[in-house]
Amino acid sequence: MLASGCIPIAWVTPPIQLEASVGAAVREEARSDAQDVSAAFPMSASIMPLQAFPAMGARSFDLGAGYHLMPATSHRFNHGPHIDLALLHPVDHPGFLDWAFGDATRARVGLRLRGQAFLGGHTDAVGHGAGLQVSFEGFSFGTEDFSGCTLNGSDEPAAYRALGDDSANNEGAFCGSGFTWGETGFGLFAETSYSRIDLRDQWIFSLGVKGRLPATLGIGFIATNF
Repeated sequence: MLASGCIPIAWVTPPIQLEASVGAAVREEARSDAQDVSAAFPMSASIMPLQAFPAMGARSFDLGAGYHLMPATSHRFNHGPHIDLALLHPVDHPGFLDWAFGDATRARVGLRLRGQAFLGGHTDAVGHGAGLQVSFEGFSFGTEDFSGCTLNGSDEPAAYRALGDDSANNEGAFCGSGFTWGETGFGLFAETSYSRIDLRDQWIFSLGVKGRLPATLGIGFIATNF
């Protein structure tokens, strides 16, 4: 016999910035003067608190902290925490950004310095480094409420009715509501970074994309059969 129940959930996420890029890594080989060149795929996620304040949209600086991953095809995998400090400057934006982000779209260029630490790799090495990035991004600030239910991957109104029907297979149905606030944006960047890990020098040159996501707060529940 199946009994119906629900699991309440609540969540809060900060305003974040996500980055992904592809480039080349040049690293000194151990016990030789040779250099190893391989493809690299730097990625990072950062909490950016100033994105949450509408009055800061025209700010001339930005700051944040997060975690980065630097996998490479040479079987090295470096990772660790970082802190960011950037200078920003507003610019005129091309019209297609209005289609992407709405009439409130603004654009800016940025110059960012990143300090980063490396907690380990496949050799458990510890190191440090720094990166310099130039970027262009379009963004807009907004707030939005959301609510709804899904049932078996569907957002149909029937999902609401099924939750009150004991005969329905409503396992996995989710209902929730909440709101978002902060900047949403998308941009392109070029970056060069230097690191010293296990007493060896490494340079990475990369091109990539970045996205800004607003903060969210919500509550809801997941229906279960057990």
